[in-house]
Amino acid sequence: MQTSQSQYQGSQMGQSNQNNQPVDQAPQPTSRRWAPEKWSKFVSSGAGGLVIAAAIVNFITLTLDVRIVILSIHYIILGLVIILSDFGLQYVQRNFRLLKFMTGKGLYLIFLGTIMFDSRISFQLLASIVVMMTGFSFVVGALTTDEAR
Repeated sequence: MQTSQSQYQGSQMGQSNQNNQPVDQAPQPTSRRWAPEKWSKFVSSGAGGLVIAAAIVNFITLTLDVRIVILSIHYIILGLVIILSDFGLQYVQRNFRLLKFMTGKGLYLIFLGTIMFDSRISFQLLASIVVMMTGFSFVVGALTTDEAR
């Protein structure tokens, strides 16, 4: 009885209990929000590196097909764009504004994965599936969080 009176008096005086919570208020539950900014740079840089690795594998196989050589150069450039956007290069952020947002990064990775999709080269096929799934996860993550960036 004395404890409840002292808690009541403490709440009236603006004091806190032992948990540093005001006595007249219930403790607030701690919510763990999904924080995409903590992992998105690593994951998108990894996806960009995977795109570059797939292009290098195309060069190593020494296929003399002009189309594959041109596409490999294209993959390297697009992979570098996603990596440089994660490091905050001003030129890339100014000219590729969609890469500032999780949704834009996701759509960019989905696009990149679809143009890489080639069933003749197994590593490139695997890389394109991983890049597309990463893009889908970025889009879903952006739609389920408050993306104000």
